[in-house]
Amino acid sequence: MNRLASVFAGSPLLPSSKLSRFALAVAFALLALLVLVVAREGHHANSQLLSDLLQSAIVASAAACALWVTGRSTGYLRRLWLLFTVSLLLVVVAQVLETYYEGLAHTPFATPWPSDVGFILWVIPALIMLLPRPDKEHGGIDWETILDFAQVGIVALTAYLYFFYLTSRWESEGPQMVTKEIWLQIYRDLAIAAAFLLRSRASVSEPAKVLFRRVSLFFLFATGASMTYLLSGQGSTGRANWYDVAWCGPYLFVTAFATQWKAEVDASAKEQAVPGRAAIFSRMVPVCVPLLVLLMSRRIAYEQATLAWAAITASFLVSTTRLILTNAKQLRVADALRVSEERFRTLVQDLHIGIVLLGPNAETLFANRSVLETFGVRSEQVAGKSSAQFEATAIREDGTEMPFSERPAPRAIATKQPVYGEVVGWRLKGSDGVVWTLVDALPQITQQGEVADVILSISDITERKKAEEALQRSEERFRTLVESLHVGVALMGPRAEILFANQAALEIFGLSLEQVLGKTSEEFGFIALREDGTEIPFERRPAPMALATGQPVRNQVMGWRRPGSGEVLWILGEVVPLSTKDGKPDRLVAAFSDITQRKEAEESLHQLSARLLRLQDEERRRLGRELHDSLAQSVMAVNLDLAQITRSSMPLDKSARHALSEARKVLREMSREIRTLSYLLHPPVLDELGLASAVKEYASGFSERSGIALEIDIQPNFPRMPQEAETAFFRIVQESLANIQKHSGSPTGTIRLWNGQGRVQLEIRDQGRGMAAKPRGGGGLPEASRLGVGILGMRERMAQLGGTLEVQSNASGTAVHATIPLVLEGTHGTPPHPRG
Repeated sequence: MNRLASVFAGSPLLPSSKLSRFALAVAFALLALLVLVVAREGHHANSQLLSDLLQSAIVASAAACALWVTGRSTGYLRRLWLLFTVSLLLVVVAQVLETYYEGLAHTPFATPWPSDVGFILWVIPALIMLLPRPDKEHGGIDWETILDFAQVGIVALTAYLYFFYLTSRWESEGPQMVTKEIWLQIYRDLAIAAAFLLRSRASVSEPAKVLFRRVSLFFLFATGASMTYLLSGQGSTGRANWYDVAWCGPYLFVTAFATQWKAEVDASAKEQAVPGRAAIFSRMVPVCVPLLVLLMSRRIAYEQATLAWAAITASFLVSTTRLILTNAKQLRVADALRVSEERFRTLVQDLHIGIVLLGPNAETLFANRSVLETFGVRSEQVAGKSSAQFEATAIREDGTEMPFSERPAPRAIATKQPVYGEVVGWRLKGSDGVVWTLVDALPQITQQGEVADVILSISDITERKKAEEALQRSEERFRTLVESLHVGVALMGPRAEILFANQAALEIFGLSLEQVLGKTSEEFGFIALREDGTEIPFERRPAPMALATGQPVRNQVMGWRRPGSGEVLWILGEVVPLSTKDGKPDRLVAAFSDITQRKEAEESLHQLSARLLRLQDEERRRLGRELHDSLAQSVMAVNLDLAQITRSSMPLDKSARHALSEARKVLREMSREIRTLSYLLHPPVLDELGLASAVKEYASGFSERSGIALEIDIQPNFPRMPQEAETAFFRIVQESLANIQKHSGSPTGTIRLWNGQGRVQLEIRDQGRGMAAKPRGGGGLPEASRLGVGILGMRERMAQLGGTLEVQSNASGTAVHATIPLVLEGTHGTPPHPRG
């Protein structure tokens, strides 16, 4: 049982939804009951009635499933399923009638039953499915289809009357008429199965193709069921037999494929009707069908004259109406086609793109106004001629002549394939210029596989070609200019890979073009360095940064060092991104200069500046000590001598005593100024107690001298640093406080000194006027005049120590921020502090 379930699990006929599984289960349950009734036919006197009822239920189940699919389908598929559903419903009606006449009315078997008409006519809606697909899917009444439906019904009914419903034939032949009726159904079903199979091959819609194939199988199964009756040879026994089970097979197949049908897939492709067949169907059939009905009605008229004349009259009326509707429809189609052609011709004539229609031998059948104006010819000059007969020479883009067989139209005719985007130049007779065109050639293939004509679209691209040539010349000039520059220039791609580098760039790095093309700077093996000597990661380099931000990187100074080499190549450059239409950068242009010699000169200058600053500090320290130890002592000795004179017994007049008192006052003032000057030159506390104590003492004295209140914020237990670092910070404090006193006008100031995260930081801030902004246009004072020479000197000190000095100024005040790496005393390569 499990093996059987696994086999059927992959079957395409198994339904997927719960409703589909339920419908299929009901159908097979009814079949199981029918098999049980047939197997136990000897135990039931009414087994034939039960069998007929079960057959009716199985057919009704198939019709219900088909109706369910009809409701879920749309468009052309909905129409096909609806017709098939009507056929199944007619079978249900016919089977119910047979159940009544056989099981209830007990009509003799060898007599005509009304249900026979139903079993003949039920295929009519299915036959309507074979008609060509309507040109338009609309919601109105399709009278032509209804008339065709009625005409087929009249023919089928007449044929039934002609062959079977004559009382004389039933009286003479009896049960053989039933066998003939079965054979007629077999021939009919085989013909219909073949018709649906051919219709499936002609259909271009895949869902419709599948439906036609399955309906063809359904009629083949019906043929097999009818053959089962003939082979059994049982006739009418009044009891259920195995033919009843076989008869239900086709309808179980309908239930199976209807329940697994994917109704959401619709046939959207257009059917291509063959004009000859359409003409035969629309003209000949409405004329021939009434003649066929007339021929058959002659025999019927002997016994059923009323029926015969009714069939003839109805057939002729239907055919006449069908012809009238067909003619009216074809007239409307012809008028619409003529109007459409006129509109299309007008549209083609007004197009700015040239349109040419060529025959199968490349002769010109039509050329619009744009083509004629492009080549300067008239329509009568080109009609019936090929391009080989024009007074123009076709050339390729490289200037060589293009043979006639290689031109787009002859190639399309020879290969029966379209030719797209072919650039062809035309050198006209008597003209030195070339008309450049972009040509597409589209061959139109007949059903026999031959070329009917070729449609050419010709665009005049002469101006574009001139612009391309001018651009190419401009690019050549630009390339020559870039190659001759002494500045390195490189073009980079979206990964910052090198696409182009001029000779100067290659010489700067000492590489060849083959070594750099397609590679990024990371793949060269060079190490990128900042000015402080630290390595720059690839994503922080100028090119990747410009790609990531979409902004140019300008005036970037960076060094490049080969692995294992101590030499550094310093460059000054900038990178500018080139963006696409959507604003995303996909190209970069880099320009750079070799500033290695300049950096070496700057390094020498920095070293000289550092030495001068150290000499200056040493001279200040020496002068301060000389003033304190020598000149200050001498002034004090003179003051003591004058004091002794004042206390001597030698009498002095009043003016002499006054002069002596003024001299001592001057000497005391001189002594204070000498001590102050000595302290300003180099405070001894800086060497003895360190920067924190020196800043506190100096700030206190500054507040006393200037009247400016200072807030001191120094980190507790601030460590000692090398002499150069402490001296540099102290000079920044001196210079900043002097600027506050001279320029700021601020009554207060703040000094903060702290260390953290491996750096020592000093900040002096005021609430004064700030420094004046640089005038627009660059006509103001140079930066040295605006910031002060002292501050620039302090920047040099910070640079020597690997630190930075920043000055921020606005209308609310000025802030000076100095930072250096934290280096404790004894770890820096500077002289130790003098002690004592």
